[in-house]
Amino acid sequence: MSIINPSARYRAGLAIGAAALLLSGVVTGCGAAQGADDGTQVKIAFLGYSAANGYTKNSYEAAKSAAEKLGGKVTFFDGKFDGATQLAQARDAIASGQYQALEILPNNSAQMVPVVQEALAKGIKVAAIDYLIGTDPTAVDRPGVEGITVQIADNMAEGGKAQGEQAAALCQGISPCKVMIEIGSKSSEFDVIKLTEIKKVLAQNPNIQIVTEAADGFEEAKVERTTRDVLQANPDLNLIVTTGDQNCFGAERAVKSAGKEFAAQTQPGGGKIACLGWGGSRDGVQEILAGNWPSSIALIPETFGAAAAEHLIKSVRDPQTPPLITTQTAMSPIGRIATAESLAAHPEYLGEWDK
Repeated sequence: MSIINPSARYRAGLAIGAAALLLSGVVTGCGAAQGADDGTQVKIAFLGYSAANGYTKNSYEAAKSAAEKLGGKVTFFDGKFDGATQLAQARDAIASGQYQALEILPNNSAQMVPVVQEALAKGIKVAAIDYLIGTDPTAVDRPGVEGITVQIADNMAEGGKAQGEQAAALCQGISPCKVMIEIGSKSSEFDVIKLTEIKKVLAQNPNIQIVTEAADGFEEAKVERTTRDVLQANPDLNLIVTTGDQNCFGAERAVKSAGKEFAAQTQPGGGKIACLGWGGSRDGVQEILAGNWPSSIALIPETFGAAAAEHLIKSVRDPQTPPLITTQTAMSPIGRIATAESLAAHPEYLGEWDK
């Protein structure tokens, strides 16, 4: 099987937006006419995490815009952050006969395998974006489902390890370094993997004390309440580690209302509290540039949303098109982590989603 990996082209310095628009023509080695509308309207069912999620919205809008430029059409399905709901929607989309392709932000990797296999068997092209669809969501170096058309996945285990290492570095010289962990959901396989890897790293540092593990659904108001309660019990809190930028914004309000400084560095005694973001949102990038956050795991939902839609359309029109298998980190101009240093080196990266 021939697999396309465009990482070298992206790392050569293409701006994110331009890369997404050029990807289909560049990676196949075809002429400019390959990207044009050949008269066949390709209809794509976009199966999102949740309509209430900004990350989902920005990825969908990018896919929709890219498809329209090629004469395609994208229809949104609200997965409501629920694997069973999304599975039923995928089955309905297949059974309807209306769609030639599915673009999926999977709420559950393994659960979606049978329906993806069904779609592929019926000649429907499938893209797994953000996370792979398969039995091992960390095996991003190979297709999670044989024959899948597009896979642009993030290895959340590597992300969790990187987040843990950032936390350990911020806790150096502080003992105990009190840490609050705030994820999205303990029922999400992705967040559980991230949490497990974060804790593995923190456990290797005896000076670090985890004072609470919370899961507030990436809802800023809930995170603010939880952080306020944690600060009352632990006024010397040093660090907040998250799996979503939204959690840092919620925590920031509680920290500031407690009269403490929200900063890119920690401080013994909790006078300064740092928060590690995840996602590289537009607002999060600005917080890092302003010196208010140390970092955020950098994700590219607009780039992969557009690239997947383009490749799906190309694959429907030309069945000989090789699959696109790559990772978010390979496509990102700044790699895995957005820091003040990496953002200064790559000013074209401004974040790709709104919290």
